[in-house]
Amino acid sequence: MIILGLAHEFTGDEAFLEGMLEGMAYLLGRNPNSQSYVAGHGTYPLLNPHHRAWATQLDPAFPPPPPGAISGGPNSDLQDPYAQEVGLPGCPPMKCFVDHVESWSTNEVAINWNAPFAWVVAYVDEHLRP
Repeated sequence: MIILGLAHEFTGDEAFLEGMLEGMAYLLGRNPNSQSYVAGHGTYPLLNPHHRAWATQLDPAFPPPPPGAISGGPNSDLQDPYAQEVGLPGCPPMKCFVDHVESWSTNEVAINWNAPFAWVVAYVDEHLRP
């Protein structure tokens, strides 16, 4: 989506901005899982990402994820034991996701997803304001 934003910036072609909006729609829940991969947003928001501090699912003393944190989303490799044990092996690639703190292969929160997401949100906000 960053590449689409830069293409929009350089060319002014609204199709690139529309492509970014489609990507945002996917992340916020218009996807095969009807799952928002963003905490605090969407009908079915991300609740239990794999994160050491936001592990309220394991211990209520820990805080939930803050709004705007984004998970990596579906991963058909299913490297973690939790994803393998809950019946995901053999799932269609875009459906290989479980919102559980122990599923690090499908539900990890990392800087390499959150930083670009922050850039895209800021870009879309700047270009869609009246």
